[in-house]
Amino acid sequence: MSYYINDVIQATSWFEAFSFCKTLGMDLFSPESNDVNEKIVQFLDTAGYTQGSSIAVGGSRIGTDCFWYSTTSGLEINFQNLKEHHSSIYDYQREMCLQMEKIPDGFQYTEFNCRS
Repeated sequence: MSYYINDVIQATSWFEAFSFCKTLGMDLFSPESNDVNEKIVQFLDTAGYTQGSSIAVGGSRIGTDCFWYSTTSGLEINFQNLKEHHSSIYDYQREMCLQMEKIPDGFQYTEFNCRS
C-alpha cells in the first residue's frame, strides 16, 4: 500500500481534494478495515500531523440517508470495526463527507460539509 500526502493545497473542499486525487489516478484513502485504518494512523503520526490538523477521507453520505460509504469501493464504512479511533459522526440530516482530525490522544473521524 502506498500513500501520497499533498501538502501544496492547504485549504480545500472535500470535492476539490477528491478531484485532485482523481487527476493523479488515485483515490482518497477509505477506512474500510481496521488494517487500513491503523496503517493510515501510523503514517500520519510519523508525518508529524499536529493537533487540529485534518485530511479529507474517501467516505461520504452523498445520496443516502442510511449509511457512510467508501467513495473508493462503494462499500459501507462500519466505524464500530475501527478500534481505538473515535468518531464524532452524528448528523444524519445532511449530505456530509468525512475527514480525519488529529486530537490529543490520536485521530478521530469527523463529518463536515463537503463544500467547506
